[in-house]
Amino acid sequence: MRGKKLIKILEDAIRQLSEKAAESNKKYSFNASELQRVTGVSRVTIAKYEEEIEQILEDVKASARVRYGQAHLQALLNQIDNLSKDIKELAKDNHALRKHHAEIYKRLYSHSVDISGLIKPEVINEIESKGKCILCGTKISNSRVRKKSNVVSIDSNRP
Repeated sequence: MRGKKLIKILEDAIRQLSEKAAESNKKYSFNASELQRVTGVSRVTIAKYEEEIEQILEDVKASARVRYGQAHLQALLNQIDNLSKDIKELAKDNHALRKHHAEIYKRLYSHSVDISGLIKPEVINEIESKGKCILCGTKISNSRVRKKSNVVSIDSNRP
């Protein structure tokens, strides 16, 4: 059996199985092994006609069992969703912590505490790791970051 004749046999068998399930007040769930027993068609052949079978299942409003590959794929998709949610939460937490640290430094600065010793090493490390200014994004070579400057700060007496 091949082609349209085989599809017709598969369709008739699926419709009979669906009707049988409806008679016992159950929703029909497609099972390739059961279809194989009823029709005598191999599972490999049934797999070849997967698209046609899915169309027939839509027509009879039946559900199909999840295949192993699909189950694994669905599990991975669920894992991606969960990890994406975790990333969003962690990014939000990270943003809140950065804001909090900025507020701490702002308060220290407003009380005239010299915090350059606290901030400068962290800023230099971040600039060196990213290779660009953390404020404006300009590319900076590592040799320029650690150079001592002969520029004297005019704002040495802060208000």
